[in-house]
Amino acid sequence: MTTTQAERHGKTELARYFLRLGFLGFGGPVALVGQMERELVNDKKWLTKEQMRESIAICQSLPGPLAIQVGIYVAWLRCGFWGAWIGGWCFILPNFVIVAALGALYVYLGDLQPVTAIFYGVSPAVIALILHSCYRLAKLGMEDWLQWAIAGVCLVITVVLQAEVALLFIGAGIVGILYYGSIFKRSSTAMQIALIPAAAPAVAPAATGSTLGKLMLFFLKAGSMTFGSGS
Repeated sequence: MTTTQAERHGKTELARYFLRLGFLGFGGPVALVGQMERELVNDKKWLTKEQMRESIAICQSLPGPLAIQVGIYVAWLRCGFWGAWIGGWCFILPNFVIVAALGALYVYLGDLQPVTAIFYGVSPAVIALILHSCYRLAKLGMEDWLQWAIAGVCLVITVVLQAEVALLFIGAGIVGILYYGSIFKRSSTAMQIALIPAAAPAVAPAATGSTLGKLMLFFLKAGSMTFGSGS
């Protein structure tokens, strides 16, 4: 197999994986990241535990959806820029189609008692998936007492303030620099992620230009300034 054929095969395998994850992955950002950690590190051996830990740390420190960011970053590590582009679209499009379809159904069927009952039944299952993924990610990311202490302090502050504070990430990073080593001794991994906006058609039957404008501004603000990703 030539180098070109190997690269094409790698991108095809990448696309198949993220299409499957986009269609069949459940439980929200934390659960999806936990699934990626299990499949890509333990099963497929695409990444080492250290690479996965760094990917989660980088993406969790950025505003935006955690699972998609981790997926794009992993795809970039695997197949470069075009791998990130392909992997990102394959991950995003199934989610968009499913959510848009469910949103349309909810608009027309949301008042029906069976539909409401479904959501009451699904919620505990989703919470269980998230808790299991949190346990896996804690085992992946925690190595010593200081990391547990940082996590505990951030948890307490977040609970007390009931908000995700970007300064927590900055402070934790400074503590890491002082305790684990200098930034001048260890070169940081450069992150090259292409922002791929997806234009979504309105699901609601009657959406005015004013409503769409407000929605656009709200999610632009949320995507640009809300830190903590999947939290």
